[in-house]
Amino acid sequence: MSKLQDIDDTPFDQPLSSEEASWISSLLALGAVFGPFIYGFLADKIGRKYTLLTCGVPILVCYFLLAFGKVPAIFYAARFIIGLSVGGVFTVMPMYIGEIAEDSNRGSLGSAMNCFLCAGLLFSYSLGPYVSILAFNLVLAVFPAIFLVVFFIVSPESPHYYISRNNIDSAKSALLKLRRGDEKIAEGELSDVQTKMKDEGKGSFFDIFRSKGLTKAFIISASLVAFQQLSGINAVLFYAQNIFKQAGTSLEPAVCSIIVGGVQFGTSFVTPLIVDKLGRKVLLTASAVGMIISEIPLGVYSYLKDHDNDVSSIKFVPILSLISYIIMYNCGSGPLPWAVMGELFPSKVKSIASSATTAKKEYTRANIGTFAACTALTWSSPVISKLEDAETTPFSKALTSEETSWISALLPLGAVFGPFLFGYLADKIGRKYTLLTCGAPVLISYLILAFSKTAILYYVARFLTGMSVGGVFTVLPIYVGEIAEDSNRGALGSSMNCFITAGLTFSYCVGPYVSITLFNVILAIFPCVFLILFFMLGYESPHYYVSNQKHDEAKFTLQKIRGTEAEKTDIELLDIQTKIKEEGNGRIADIFKSKGLIKAFSISVGLLAFQQFSGINAILFYAQNIFEEAGTSLKPEICSILIGVVQFLASFVTPLIVDRLGRKVLLIFSGVGMAVSELPLGVYVYLNDHDHDVSSISFLPILCLIVYIITYNVGFGPLPWTIMGELFPSNVKSSASSLSAAICWFLGFLIAKYFESISASIGMGPSFWIFGSCCMVSIPFCLLYVIETKGKSLQEIQNALNG
Repeated sequence: MSKLQDIDDTPFDQPLSSEEASWISSLLALGAVFGPFIYGFLADKIGRKYTLLTCGVPILVCYFLLAFGKVPAIFYAARFIIGLSVGGVFTVMPMYIGEIAEDSNRGSLGSAMNCFLCAGLLFSYSLGPYVSILAFNLVLAVFPAIFLVVFFIVSPESPHYYISRNNIDSAKSALLKLRRGDEKIAEGELSDVQTKMKDEGKGSFFDIFRSKGLTKAFIISASLVAFQQLSGINAVLFYAQNIFKQAGTSLEPAVCSIIVGGVQFGTSFVTPLIVDKLGRKVLLTASAVGMIISEIPLGVYSYLKDHDNDVSSIKFVPILSLISYIIMYNCGSGPLPWAVMGELFPSKVKSIASSATTAKKEYTRANIGTFAACTALTWSSPVISKLEDAETTPFSKALTSEETSWISALLPLGAVFGPFLFGYLADKIGRKYTLLTCGAPVLISYLILAFSKTAILYYVARFLTGMSVGGVFTVLPIYVGEIAEDSNRGALGSSMNCFITAGLTFSYCVGPYVSITLFNVILAIFPCVFLILFFMLGYESPHYYVSNQKHDEAKFTLQKIRGTEAEKTDIELLDIQTKIKEEGNGRIADIFKSKGLIKAFSISVGLLAFQQFSGINAILFYAQNIFEEAGTSLKPEICSILIGVVQFLASFVTPLIVDRLGRKVLLIFSGVGMAVSELPLGVYVYLNDHDHDVSSISFLPILCLIVYIITYNVGFGPLPWTIMGELFPSNVKSSASSLSAAICWFLGFLIAKYFESISASIGMGPSFWIFGSCCMVSIPFCLLYVIETKGKSLQEIQNALNG
């Protein structure tokens, strides 16, 4: 990294900035988020061995790209692709080792993986500083080439994979090879594995959360991996030389890095020798204590040095602390999370659970598209100020406030029309392929926004993105409502909000600190990943198959989604067939012919209208502007990031409690909380605009908006979309959802387009009073008119609407 930032060593026309260098470092980790799903899927389709070989090819290709690349974009792409493979290796290798190892040495073999990991780190530390970037990458390319040859020739396939494919002879042959030709041991183990896999059956992603044991296994596995990352290991590995430079240690940074790498490699052999004697818990506990003791004095040293204190007498502290940290990390938190992950899950969900654990945040595959689409909702917050600045705009001149208001507002305007287009497609080509169709315009639009030089293209791109956003918010609630079970439909529906807020937060965090071009190129990655993953991993809705007389496909999909016996699947399939037959084919006019459907439509539109009139789009689109005008003491972009992070964290609350407390309770709580937070915010802004001294309460804007965001995300953020997916029968679901969503986004367009001009006319304070008053009106609407759908089947909901 230091060479890329040095004018004498960089292969580019000019040295990289620290921002560009940080992206080259972090894109590997970002790729590793998505790799597990690709390679976890392949592990069940083509086997563990060939999946691991598939991981090696991109690494080999990318090292050649890094060797000869002359532009940063190639480095970005190569590091991201390598990250995909790294995520795949860390998913499939623990699975492979856990399946080929014997009970007596499984811990040793699992943690021995860390020895090779540390050897690779030490090699890079030792060679990298002393050769050119070209030579370094060519040398590194040798290793994946050797791996591909040796692993292909020497290593057997996992017996578990062969048995899952009913290839018993190959499974026995693999076991004989692994157990050194002992036929008695091989046959006994083969019988055990067959019995176990027969008892477990085939699994799906949702099986992880149906069993107390599997849920606990997933929580343990995800938590261990999370604590591993939050210990700071990747910061130490990626920025080792920079850490030593800034710490001002007496040794050369490159030498310190080699020492740390050597210690890491040496200590990596400790855990395989003692793990099966002392156990996993003892080592993990000791590791955590040791890392804490190591990092605290390092932090004290760096703090003292940064504040110009004399630390010359304790220059040994950085290297000593990091050596201690590395030793303790490698004794527990380094190798054991991956070893434990390979042990905790039964074969039927092993690849699925391992994939989900490594990526951590995946609830449903389709919601990757939600994340991609929702990065666009807060795109304007960091970008608008740059478009209005002559120095940062990509145009020949800075845009006016009128032009930027159209760039903001054209997204919700496009979202008015998207529901009708994609709602129609949902019935014609299916829910899955409609969601895939939503992803393509988002990808194209981000590329247009990255490289265009005229405002017209920005208008077109934002409108196209808006159409896709409207489509996602229409079709995804339908899809989730149809694949979910009655007991978890609320949780799955509201989990969509977790991905919405993740997308919003991502734009808040990245947008202010990178150029407009780079920002949009980064955002284009996500719809691209969604298109690949959802195409490979997503299932079509069984309701769509039944409505098109494809009953075999519907049964197959239900078995995959539910992971249940054929008898239970047949019962649910019969219920779906009966319901769709009774409902028949519907049109948009049918919504207004039935008392129950009219009520369903008015509830859906009412909730979405109150969602928009709570002021959410004004806050999301103009977050930085609101904080600038409010005159808060924190930087506006920092306030936006805080809001985004709070929104993301709060989004996890509703999926956990919605099926216990019900929809109505959470909606009423949300309406009260938003009103209570917006009214005092309006008072603060009003006082500030009229030259009153508000310095003593400068914390109020950020506090009010945090409360607003929390209460919004508990109720009115996720639940209108969840309820919309529940209220309508299949025959009018697409039409009714499309019309409801279109009305919602039309209101969003009006607010986004005219918020600035109205707030300029009457003041931002009164604008928040209006929003707060709308929140107050939503309370009696939810209390008296909205029906409770908690725990009810879709047919029971229809009965309640018509009662």
